[in-house]
Amino acid sequence: KGFVFKLSPNKEQKDLIIKNCGCVRYVYNQMLCLIDFAHDYEIYPSKFDSIKHLTTLKKSHTFLKDAESSSLQQAIKHLFQAYKNKKNPKFKHKHDPKQSYTIVNNNNNIAVIGKKVKIPKLGLICFKQHRDFPVGAKIKSVTISYESNGNFYISFTVEYDFEEPKS
Repeated sequence: KGFVFKLSPNKEQKDLIIKNCGCVRYVYNQMLCLIDFAHDYEIYPSKFDSIKHLTTLKKSHTFLKDAESSSLQQAIKHLFQAYKNKKNPKFKHKHDPKQSYTIVNNNNNIAVIGKKVKIPKLGLICFKQHRDFPVGAKIKSVTISYESNGNFYISFTVEYDFEEPKS
């Protein structure tokens, strides 16, 4: 189940979010280009090969080292999911009205602490939690997004045991 809340990042956190979105967009577009090129020659790279290629990209483009690593891997997974869904993925643009990236919760690197959320590379960020998570909910991933109007959001994907109402 997903929960969306408004984020209130400070100036430094806003810059890091925008920079991370740029890195994710760059990796997505590079992999899309690589796959499109491979289709011309009927040599299809696997998801695993593409994630291995990410290491090469990080070596040649040092700015990618500043990005949250799981978000770059998620960009590749999203691209392959788009192909799997029989869609023809399009290149992402800097001026799209909404930019986002996804971080997977590994070893509890994402946590809600009071009215703040702890995010890798960003630290604690205030957010407006207008409803509580279900009891026993575990955060699986978060998607951080910003819109061209300057609003920032966080979307939590949580997993919990749902009990059927007794009649």
